[in-house]
Amino acid sequence: MTDCLRGCVRRGAPRQRVRRGMTLIELMVAIAIMLLFFGIMLPSMSGVLLLKQRQAARDLALIYARLHDEAILRNRTFRIAFHLDEGFYEVEMGHPEALIHANPDDREAFQERLEEMKEDLTEEEWAKLQEKYAFVPVETAEGARVQLPEGLRFVSVYTPQYEEPLRPHTPEERARLKERPDEDDPPRVAYSHVFASGFAEYTLVQVVNDEDERDGYTVIVDPLSGKVELEPELVDKREAFKDIPREGPALGDG
Repeated sequence: MTDCLRGCVRRGAPRQRVRRGMTLIELMVAIAIMLLFFGIMLPSMSGVLLLKQRQAARDLALIYARLHDEAILRNRTFRIAFHLDEGFYEVEMGHPEALIHANPDDREAFQERLEEMKEDLTEEEWAKLQEKYAFVPVETAEGARVQLPEGLRFVSVYTPQYEEPLRPHTPEERARLKERPDEDDPPRVAYSHVFASGFAEYTLVQVVNDEDERDGYTVIVDPLSGKVELEPELVDKREAFKDIPREGPALGDG
């Protein structure tokens, strides 16, 4: 009797089917969920990059503000060295009488005069003269080097020392230099000075999203006050400095 019942149960019980894969409806629902997820995540990712841009710009503006005060209090000249190819900048300190030049021709003429002066000076006099124009890195609250956030890079830095905005090497130029390391074309570094008087160089720094050169911001340094303006777009130097006279007061000839 017991065996009969067991047999009846086995014969009468419905056979369970093994499911393999997903139905078309389930697949469509899964795809819809994934699309919704990416639709939510992409704006968030771009928002994070925008926050990084703003924070990097604020950090640079804060450093300029500090240097304006430090230069006056310590009677020193400071400069920010923008390492365009490597994507970082650092603060350097120099002699209070350090000079800049109004244009590339003046800078080249000054270098020639230095070479002529070297022939007439003793080693001690030459060392003192070099010290006057030397700059050394200094530690800031942000560290010795301030690296741009990942995903951002320099487009250009402009001051009147440079005839045109100084730009990093292009990928093609970097590839060429890698193949020919003996070629005389060192990594590009642009300098922006803040003097002991509190006077700052006209400076325009452009930073962009590494994936989109149209997505970026501009840091503009006012020469008299040292005040820094942040523009959420790339501003042309002619537009930024249209109200500033082309020739500034003479700073001395060394």
